[in-house]
Amino acid sequence: MATRITRDQIDEIIAKAGNQFATVEFLKKDGSLRKMNFRRGVTKYLRGGKSTLEGKDHLVTVYDLKAKGYRAFNKNTTKRLVVGGEEYIVQE
Repeated sequence: MATRITRDQIDEIIAKAGNQFATVEFLKKDGSLRKMNFRRGVTKYLRGGKSTLEGKDHLVTVYDLKAKGYRAFNKNTTKRLVVGGEEYIVQE
C-alpha cells in the first residue's frame, strides 16, 4: 500500500534512502511522464567544479542508473517515489 506524502517531505524521504536504489516518476518540462531509477551519493564520476543547480531548491540531483550520468528532477512535478520497497504518492 502506498503512503501519501506532501512535496515538502520529498527531501526527507530521499535523505532517509541514503545510497540505496530508488525510483521516481515526474513530469518533464514537455509534459511527458518520466520514470527514472537512481541513486544518491554517487561520486565516482564527479570531475570537480561547482554544480550549476546550486541555489535551485526545487531540483534534486541524482545519478541516473540507465543513462549512467547525473540528472535532476523537479520536486514540484514529482508524482511518485519508490524507496527501500516503500511506495510514496505525492499529493497535489
